[in-house]
Amino acid sequence: MMNKFFITFTCFTLVLLSGCKEEKRKEPEVMNNVNELATEVSLMSSQAKKPSSKSLSMTIHHHIKGQHVYMECIVGPNFHFTDDSRKRKQGEGRLHVYVDGKFYETKSQGAFILKGMPTGKHTISVKLMHNDQTEYGISDSFEVEIN
Repeated sequence: MMNKFFITFTCFTLVLLSGCKEEKRKEPEVMNNVNELATEVSLMSSQAKKPSSKSLSMTIHHHIKGQHVYMECIVGPNFHFTDDSRKRKQGEGRLHVYVDGKFYETKSQGAFILKGMPTGKHTISVKLMHNDQTEYGISDSFEVEIN
């Protein structure tokens, strides 16, 4: 009688433990499905927001070395820097750079150096311009201190 009870108890325990192991195996499958779903949502979201030629953005990185300010202006999507000042064309243009609110210079490339900046604190502003000199309405500013 004790042997039957022990065998039954052992079998019942094994069934429970094997059931727990099987559920643990299913958990990564559920996680994979969640990841796949997140990827699908991300893809659908990026497809729903396909960039039009009118939705440009600009990011500016800068570094100071001595009296020079090294700048990189990343404009996208599908923007082309040009110094051609003919007819206005969406997705083409240049940058107007201002120092302390005063026009400093025009740049027709995304990476450039502002050389020989005077000592002190300065606000540098950059405006994205069409090739006919009208504004895109996109600008960014940052402060620097030249020692």
